[in-house]
Amino acid sequence: SGGYGLLGVGVGDDSLINFLNLQPNFAIEITKDLLNGTFSFDKNLQKVSSPLAKLTSNGLWHVSDAHTISVLKTTVFANSSLIFDLGSDSLGFPVTIYKEILAALQNYPAMGECQTNDDFRPTCQFSGDIRQLPKIVVNIADQELAIPPEIYVVQTQSSFFYYESISLKIKALSNDPSQGSFVTSNHSNYIILGYPILSYYYTVFDGGHRSIDPKRSISPSISLY
Repeated sequence: SGGYGLLGVGVGDDSLINFLNLQPNFAIEITKDLLNGTFSFDKNLQKVSSPLAKLTSNGLWHVSDAHTISVLKTTVFANSSLIFDLGSDSLGFPVTIYKEILAALQNYPAMGECQTNDDFRPTCQFSGDIRQLPKIVVNIADQELAIPPEIYVVQTQSSFFYYESISLKIKALSNDPSQGSFVTSNHSNYIILGYPILSYYYTVFDGGHRSIDPKRSISPSISLY
């Protein structure tokens, strides 16, 4: 039909009613063209070995302690939380962090001026191979989540080479309607990782489990392969 649907798996303790066992887990895989994908209540062990990142979350699938973001030699202090959102078509950052990331990317030699007043999918002058652009690395506790240019650059042609400009799949988030994309005040310090991330990584959500013995309790986690 050309429309969209929403897939709700529940959050917190109430989500347990959606699963057949007490240690719920599910996995998401989306093709890059966004036309196909797989949702399963299990890991596809043929696709995975060891995760590139395993992020501890709470029962709402929110990940805390995203303390810094690295781009080239620039370190941006974030002190944010992050969530994964299939309904978002870009990578969202609080507006001040967004501006710092954009400024850091402009330090790459082949990158020219970016439209810094554009809070959604900015256009930047560029000449070269996008695969050589730096990664945006989100440092979360003792983990690193790497966002390569294949994720954050809009690819409008089969070639990776651009000779005039590129658009970036990033947007500014703010609870001030006059700047950035609007989020409610309780999400004003959140990083939102949209479907560009979930169509690049094979992503497994594990609900963990509780135990009378705290040492045997396992927190929910999100692993990216």
